[in-house]
Amino acid sequence: MVSRRRFTGALGCLLAMPFADEKGQAVHVNLPAYRLRLHERIHGFDVIHTFPVGIGKGAYGRRPTPVLDGSLTEKRYRMNIRYARTGKIIRWDRTFDESGSPFEQRMPYKRMRAIQMELTDDDICYTRFVIHSTTDEFTVGIPASSGCLRVGIEDMLSLYKLVAPDVRDGTIDPIPLSITYDVVEIEGKTVVFHADVYRRGLDYVEEFRRVIDTVGLNPDGFDHRKVRAFADDSHEGFQRSYDTIMNTLSNDWPNNFIPDSMKDGFHRKVHMYEFLP
Repeated sequence: MVSRRRFTGALGCLLAMPFADEKGQAVHVNLPAYRLRLHERIHGFDVIHTFPVGIGKGAYGRRPTPVLDGSLTEKRYRMNIRYARTGKIIRWDRTFDESGSPFEQRMPYKRMRAIQMELTDDDICYTRFVIHSTTDEFTVGIPASSGCLRVGIEDMLSLYKLVAPDVRDGTIDPIPLSITYDVVEIEGKTVVFHADVYRRGLDYVEEFRRVIDTVGLNPDGFDHRKVRAFADDSHEGFQRSYDTIMNTLSNDWPNNFIPDSMKDGFHRKVHMYEFLP
């Protein structure tokens, strides 16, 4: 858990804001895609910076990452991670390199950063969740945290510099934040299905219709029986991937490494023409 101040309530929390104006920044996170996008306008051009993230586990006693709007309100140049039971700062770390080989190291706190999220739900403000660096970079791309968004160290250093670049440490002008749960996305002519890892029981056909409509196409121009068949087949694969990842994470180090090949099972792509009549 990241050491941080905690406030839960309406005081000290800004209401969710609309997306940034032409001179501002805004952040969008789609949880099932494990993706954070920082949007900004530079000299009149729209620029998007994309970063992979890890999200809340949402099971086994760990919270999901909330699907809410809010804002980024503070940059923290220094952060500490503490043991959940004792509250002591973790000094040594057991993790893996990019190839999956286990190793031990002193916690690289000088290179770790955090950004405060304030999320709003009616009159309640939640500030227990932050975006922060993780040394367990193998958990980026899966649900593993206690609700915070995990970012690899190098990516977090880049994100930290981009967000409110004039502020090195401390309070920033609020940057609008939107966290969504979109299990169907359109990338050009490709349809992407993401695993419903929080088991919200979403109907992939209805999600497909909704997304198709938002991009200006006619949902009735597609064969929804084909969409249903693809969704049902995908769901079975998603469930196998989920079970494999959760079972692996439950192992003690060094038997809990999650390779990218496992994470790939949370996503399926298909060309849009496959769903035509």
